[in-house]
Amino acid sequence: MDKQSNPCSLYLSLLPENEIKNVYISDSDEEGFRQYLTEQVQKFDDSSCAIPDIWLVQINIENRRKVERATSKIEGIIRSELEQQKGKIMHVISLMDAYYCYLKHINPLLEENKYANIVKTEGYFLLMISSKTQYMHEHSLMGIRTDRGVHVFSPDRKGMKAMNACLHYYEKHFFCREHATDRLEVIYIKAIGEMPAPCGNLFGENNNLETTPLHLPQNYFCHDKSLVEITTSKFDMHPTMQNYSIFCTKNGIDPMKTSTPNFEFLCLAQIRDGYSHHLASLFPEWPDNTAFGNDFLDLFLKYGKCKDNTQLRIIQKEIKDFANRLINEKYPDKICCREPVQTQEYLPDDTPEQSTSPKLKI
Repeated sequence: MDKQSNPCSLYLSLLPENEIKNVYISDSDEEGFRQYLTEQVQKFDDSSCAIPDIWLVQINIENRRKVERATSKIEGIIRSELEQQKGKIMHVISLMDAYYCYLKHINPLLEENKYANIVKTEGYFLLMISSKTQYMHEHSLMGIRTDRGVHVFSPDRKGMKAMNACLHYYEKHFFCREHATDRLEVIYIKAIGEMPAPCGNLFGENNNLETTPLHLPQNYFCHDKSLVEITTSKFDMHPTMQNYSIFCTKNGIDPMKTSTPNFEFLCLAQIRDGYSHHLASLFPEWPDNTAFGNDFLDLFLKYGKCKDNTQLRIIQKEIKDFANRLINEKYPDKICCREPVQTQEYLPDDTPEQSTSPKLKI
């Protein structure tokens, strides 16, 4: 085989206007890309100067000859290789992140040193201020990646409103039986060439969207394979209580105010799964915040008057059975799976199996 047609790595700088600069062709290895990062960072090794909003990218290409023959058409070649799945984006890192890692003498390619982690440090924030850099989203599109594709939002007030509506939409359908995605990532986006249309802005225009995520129309997604992304946060979307709590907390969503069906469903699921047999241990105002709170009052009163363990177990089973019956009647389209680390000793024997994972035992 001709050496020129062997695989190779492209190292390049993607400027705010999506212009490609400083293209290097090398062997497909991380060490070469680390050296490239260092070379680009050393040009701005002065904390008093502004750090441009540049993204540094490593792309593996199958055909070295095709790339080496390209001159002014390098952008088109890269887009073509990515669209035909003959190229793969291996690493994306902002110049700001690379600069921070350079100063800290840490490997910018390790997972613990990615943007989502280092941005939380005080040192990163102080560096961002001292270097007078502009925050990356001022020159980038925002996005939400799911297993079905990417929702793209414009970097303005309209896009922010639509993105917030999108997060609330996925919260609303978090426990949907028609599971559409196992992960959700909040991302910043640049593109090799022209930026894609902000298709995600449709979420802001359709406030009463009832379609489930599995049946969202294709025009809500961008399937451009030449997108370059930096992930700012990741969420496990498997329908468990813990995943739901993390998703809501990180995105500033209050289920009691924004999604009454999910709040009521989780109250029932906690009782059904044996987490709580007494009203006050859930929420003091629970009867007033749910449509069925009063239905449990008689059972909870009986539970409070139990004088022996046998009677206690009978009432516990009645409470869990009643909660399970309400779930089947009122929420047949919802499912709440068991936590992966949950052990058998905490699971009631009469709880219906709702997870494909095997039960864990101690």
